[in-house]
Amino acid sequence: MDKKLILAAALAALFGSGANAATLCVQPDGNGNCESSIQAAVDAAAAGDTIKIKPGTYYEAVFVPSDKTGLIIKGSKQSIIDSDDKSYGLEIQADDVSVMNLAIHNSDDIGIYVNGGNNVLIRGVHIRNASSNCIDIEADGALIEKNRLQACGSDGIEVEGTDAIISNNQISQSSSDGIDLDGDDAVIEKNRITQVESDGIDANGNNLVITKNKITNVDNDGIQVDGHNSLITRNQIAHTGSQGITNTGEDP
Repeated sequence: MDKKLILAAALAALFGSGANAATLCVQPDGNGNCESSIQAAVDAAAAGDTIKIKPGTYYEAVFVPSDKTGLIIKGSKQSIIDSDDKSYGLEIQADDVSVMNLAIHNSDDIGIYVNGGNNVLIRGVHIRNASSNCIDIEADGALIEKNRLQACGSDGIEVEGTDAIISNNQISQSSSDGIDLDGDDAVIEKNRITQVESDGIDANGNNLVITKNKITNVDNDGIQVDGHNSLITRNQIAHTGSQGITNTGEDP
């Protein structure tokens, strides 16, 4: 038998298919065997569990430590973390965490901060009024898609890491770049970026794909790239304060 198949079978036998994972719930009054705070649910959860957040406003900052690998956090359109006077709305240190369908308002620093957690998924999140970056990733393999980011005190999305996919996000009213990337082998596609005070996309890295983004009303360049072997194609750029596209790497 192929060695890869043997390894896959061994891993499946060791870790299972997720059948033993638990689902925890959160609602503001704590009724129905739910926790009354998201942090309490995170503390109670094991790696691979799912946390479902019911509609309501949760006045807290949430921390996901490194031992919560594979945690799934699901909200609804009415599930709001209001982290006023706290540094981060949500900080993630664990690998393979998924965050979906939440709103995060009024962070005193960063909306979502991924601090070393690789292969994190952030999808369908609405972040507004963060004092710094709306989303800040310091890890590899992030998938950031279908989020709405407004009134970010610095960048809409900042990524320091390789193999990121940044797709189908709406970013407006950012005080710095719409998207700021520092890492190789990333894809930045189909994002809508408007009303930002620096570059629409500022990408530093090699082997990038930047395509099908719509960028309007930015104070500096629409797209600025510093790196080699990148594909920049089919982007729509209008009303920039400087250049549409600037490539400061050696490649044409």
